[in-house]
Amino acid sequence: MPSDTVAAGASSLGHDPAAAHLGIEIRELSEGFAKVVGTVPSFMLNGLGTCHGGYLFFIADTAFGAACNEGQPVTMAAEASIVFARPAQAGDQLTATARLRSRFGRNSIYDASVVNRDGELIAEFRGRCVTLRSRVSERS
Repeated sequence: MPSDTVAAGASSLGHDPAAAHLGIEIRELSEGFAKVVGTVPSFMLNGLGTCHGGYLFFIADTAFGAACNEGQPVTMAAEASIVFARPAQAGDQLTATARLRSRFGRNSIYDASVVNRDGELIAEFRGRCVTLRSRVSERS
């Protein structure tokens, strides 16, 4: 049974039709931390038959966004980069785990790792977010 925090995070993904469409789910969520899972759909393969890098970026960015906004004022991504370590395949279950690394002023840096079911590193993501002025709960 998911915790109230995970349920609230899953509810916030309800406002993210792209994540919902791709079946990405929050499994763990706390201030400065998020773990999301998703299964690579066959329509997200590239011309080489492996998982499109855009999907890998997307799942990492989803974890990043959830971690940035949990228990914090609203944040928006300001920049992000990703390093692809190995390919993923259609049907692979991927887990993206994002963690706060540093806060300075209105900025925060998060790192996210994407791994497959065997724990093999697929990609490393780093994102910087900027805090806005309203709280997440004030959004409608």
